[in-house]
Amino acid sequence: MTITTIAPGASPSRYEKSWQTTATGAEAQLEAHNDLPLILDEIGRAKASDVAAVVYMLSQGQGKSRGRADGGLRAMTRWRCFVLSNGEHSVADYLKMHGVPVNAGQLARLLHVSAERRHGAFDELHSFADHPALCEAIAKTADQQHGVVGLAWLETLASVNADDLRRQLEKALTAFAAAFVPAGASGQARHAANYFGLVAFAGETASAAGLTGWPAQMAWQAMGALYVDWLKHRGGSGNEEDRQILRQVRLFFEQHGEARFTRWDREDAVIDEHGPKTLARCGFRKTEIICSDGTASGSQRSETTYYVLPNSWATEILKGVDLKRANRLLLDLGALLPGKDGKASRTQGIPGMGSPRVYVVTPALWQLGGDDDA
Repeated sequence: MTITTIAPGASPSRYEKSWQTTATGAEAQLEAHNDLPLILDEIGRAKASDVAAVVYMLSQGQGKSRGRADGGLRAMTRWRCFVLSNGEHSVADYLKMHGVPVNAGQLARLLHVSAERRHGAFDELHSFADHPALCEAIAKTADQQHGVVGLAWLETLASVNADDLRRQLEKALTAFAAAFVPAGASGQARHAANYFGLVAFAGETASAAGLTGWPAQMAWQAMGALYVDWLKHRGGSGNEEDRQILRQVRLFFEQHGEARFTRWDREDAVIDEHGPKTLARCGFRKTEIICSDGTASGSQRSETTYYVLPNSWATEILKGVDLKRANRLLLDLGALLPGKDGKASRTQGIPGMGSPRVYVVTPALWQLGGDDDA
């Protein structure tokens, strides 16, 4: 296999590659762009399964182990790239559109930042008539001056003691987290902050060396704003796996809350015989009418509690999810009513089934806020 490397000062357009590639092709491109930027475009032309595989590969920094024809292992390909993906859809949205499961690990490896700003992708037009004119000016300047500032910046970094530079970076990342990461944020949100903080540090370092023309703190403030936007688009600073669990549980009851749960409104453990027949039953549901002021004439609302049979809970509602993790999360949120023994399921008299252990899903599932607050 022949690897084509990109020489310093090459046209910026040569960095742009298409998402339309296999994992093997992406591996070769990443190796060719080692210590260089790699810009991936046209995600809409790629197979969703290939995109899912490539996302993991981007951050691994190394390719697959391969054997030689004469035995032993080939030298493993390695890379360290700054990757940007451009497209009409985020990676997560593109995978969902094609029915490919989206894992939290993928979202943490390629961070989605919206380019929708006040003027197209920009907040300021810098005296240009509109954002297309600004885009054209940037493209022309990049084509003419590409590689000049980068080489000067590398010379600046090389003149600094490596240990001193490492300490400066660590200090900057700590300060960035203190300034922008919310208290109690998940490890994923804190890990992502390091990427934004790294770019902020690079921008401030280049500015201090007189290479950007930006005032002090501009790069820092810009990356802080982007990180805050990323958190907002992500749905907060919580754990992504937990949000996915909550979304999955809510979706099941949104879609099947009536069809797959037998109506049960009598306290004598007798089901409503006049209700429609429940097909593929997962359990039972009770609906209570609650008066806000405790009187019959006050404003009313209804709340439904679901009693889910154990096998349906594990194989239907929490299909593909870590059962223990999901139970612990829902107990902590008050969405599950614990048993007297503190477990996630409890013994309950059920019409026609005696007193089995069931999972009691409380109305708190709907009172935790919207998906963005999960």
